[in-house]
Amino acid sequence: MSISKLKLLSGLEKIASLKTQEEWDNSGLNIDSGKESFEKILVALDVDKLSLQEAIDVKADFMVVHHPLFFNPVTSIREADPTGRLILELIKNNISLYALHTPFDKLVNNTDWTQAQGIGLKDIENLTENNFGVKHFGLTGVYSDNVTLKDVIYKLSEAMDIEPSKIKAAGDFDSSIKKVAIVSGAGSDFILDAKLKGCDLLITGDIKYHEACYGRDLGICLLDPGHFNLEKAFVDLMVERLSILAGEEAVILSSRVQKDPFNIL
Repeated sequence: MSISKLKLLSGLEKIASLKTQEEWDNSGLNIDSGKESFEKILVALDVDKLSLQEAIDVKADFMVVHHPLFFNPVTSIREADPTGRLILELIKNNISLYALHTPFDKLVNNTDWTQAQGIGLKDIENLTENNFGVKHFGLTGVYSDNVTLKDVIYKLSEAMDIEPSKIKAAGDFDSSIKKVAIVSGAGSDFILDAKLKGCDLLITGDIKYHEACYGRDLGICLLDPGHFNLEKAFVDLMVERLSILAGEEAVILSSRVQKDPFNIL
């Protein structure tokens, strides 16, 4: 029982085309073991020492991850370097690695959609679009009832199954929130886009000090529940799609060892 390399790669291209990736991205086949068919596929948010060991333990021969292993050309592969070790271990264990980053981010039914549904947003629309009216990055939605920033924090906490204290907030807790923008991952570049779309709040990750100040001066609230928490839904979403693609030809597994690298006392 195995799925051919041709069928798997063609299917992944249909799920999210590599033609849509950003110039700086490195989605696609990062590591090619040379195998022409695969029996067991592990889906993870990242390839790191935890997920790679998991792949080895379950005898997976193909990994699908959200974030590429490397974005820039690799000039050397060294055991002493964390990325080098991952590359060597993938090759040694005959595991191919495929990343779906910005092509997946541009899908409508992606992690943005999962978060929007989870916190009860209605009338969901694209935050940004390309010249052909197709989704670029982010979604917007509205609340039909009156909610505050503090209310949204608790909604987000419940939807993501995290403590409210893990969510960084920039804005008055009593601020009235009607329209919300969501950009999974690192989306602080879209603060102005969200404001111009009439949003009272942008939910995204990796917000820095100056970006929080910029949002405050613009008059838009910001919430940062963490990069990992915004995108962890990638695993289940991809497993669902790959299971349909592979049918009975391959086993599709969800990584269960990865967690948010940040802790709070």
